Amino acid sequence: MKTPILCLLLLAAAPVAFAQNILLVKLDSGPQVVRGFEFGNPLVEINGKEVSAPGSNLYLLQKAGAYRKGLIKVSELGVTDIRIEDNTTGTVTLYGTDINAHVVSEMPLKRCFIVLEIPAGLDKGLYVSELADLEPGRDRKIRISDRFQERLLEARYVLHFFSDGLELLNTTMSDAYIAEQTKKTDELLLKRQADHPVRMAAGVAPVVPVYPAELASQGLVGSAKVSCTIGIHGEVAAVEVVESTHKLFGESLAAAARQWKFEPAVKDHQYVESIVVVPFSFKPPAAAADAPKP
Repeated sequence: MKTPILCLLLLAAAPVAFAQNILLVKLDSGPQVVRGFEFGNPLVEINGKEVSAPGSNLYLLQKAGAYRKGLIKVSELGVTDIRIEDNTTGTVTLYGTDINAHVVSEMPLKRCFIVLEIPAGLDKGLYVSELADLEPGRDRKIRISDRFQERLLEARYVLHFFSDGLELLNTTMSDAYIAEQTKKTDELLLKRQADHPVRMAAGVAPVVPVYPAELASQGLVGSAKVSCTIGIHGEVAAVEVVESTHKLFGESLAAAARQWKFEPAVKDHQYVESIVVVPFSFKPPAAAADAPKP
C-alpha cells in the first residue's frame, strides 16, 4: 500500500481584478448583507434587528456603490501549499493551502472579516475568514487556511477586506485603482454630508503634549497656543506657535500637534482647507518624593 506524499510549495501572490462589493449570505428569507461574524456565524439585520445566522455558509458578492473609507496595508503576502497525494484507492490530490500576510489599518476597524475569492477553476467560490478588530498603525498577522483541488495560484484569487459589512481598499490593488476609488468614495460621502468645521478624527486618541523635562525642577505652570493648518485630507499641513508662557511649552505643543489626525472641514459638499487654534495648559509632573508611600 502506498502512503500519501506531502510536498511543501512556497508561492508568490497573484491577485486579480477588483471591484467594490458587499457580502451576501443566502437564507430562507432571501439574501442578506453580512455585517460581521460571531463565533463563525454571519451577522445579518432582519426586521431592524441584528441576528446570527448559524449554519449559513452560502455566500455571494454583490457590487456596491463605494468602498468604506480607509486603507488596509498588506505586506509579506505569500501562499503555502501542502500537496497531498493518496494512492490507496486511486490517485487523489488535494492541496492544504495557507495564505499568510501582515496587515495594518490606518483607522480603527471593528467586526472585520476577509473573503478569499477564487473566480475560476475547480475551487471557484468564496471562502470567508474572521479577522480581529484592527487598531490604527498596529501590525497584525493573518492566516487563511483551507483545502483545494488545485494549487491556489493556478486558479488565481482575490482578497477582500471588510469592516461592518463594507469593503475596504487594500494595497494588493494598484496605486491607480486605489486613488481612483478613494476619490469616488470621497465624492459619494461628501454628497451625504452637511457643512461642518474641521474636527478631531474619530476613534484616534490625539497625542498629548509632554511637559518639558528641562522645566520639571522649577515646577512651572504654563500654557501655549498653536495655530494648525488642516489640509483637505485631514493632514496637519502647518503648525505655528501663536502664544506661549515659555518657549519650551510652545515647542512641546507644536510637536504633539504635528502628529494629530483630523477630519477635514466640509463646505458645499467639498473638503476645504481650514485653520484651528488649539490652547493647552501645562502642569509639572508630581515629584517622586511627593508620591504616596505604600
